[in-house]
Amino acid sequence: MPVPWTGAVFLILCGLCPKLAALVSIMPQSFLGGAAVMMFSSIVFSGISLITKTELNARNLSIVSAALGVGYGMGTNPDILVHAPQLVQLVFGGSGIVPAAMAAILLNIILPKEGKE
Repeated sequence: MPVPWTGAVFLILCGLCPKLAALVSIMPQSFLGGAAVMMFSSIVFSGISLITKTELNARNLSIVSAALGVGYGMGTNPDILVHAPQLVQLVFGGSGIVPAAMAAILLNIILPKEGKE
């Protein structure tokens, strides 16, 4: 059974069985923190393996580097948008994911593709 299906079944069971939900709610924070670290680490690993499936030429490396830099910079310092309009703050200020995705999409469109030699 794939992981999303397992999670869905578990959440349905928690909703239908209050004792199971109570057991989950009394889990120590250290256990949940460890589970979160494992989850986010596996997401990072999936992203890295997805990036390295294609050839990392200068163009692709520039796109990935710039997107990661923009995402990390705006994610750790949301005050960078303090003078921007409210709509821009709402869309781009929550986390670094949206600015990183937008930077990657724009750079993918703007930067010239390398010709086949």
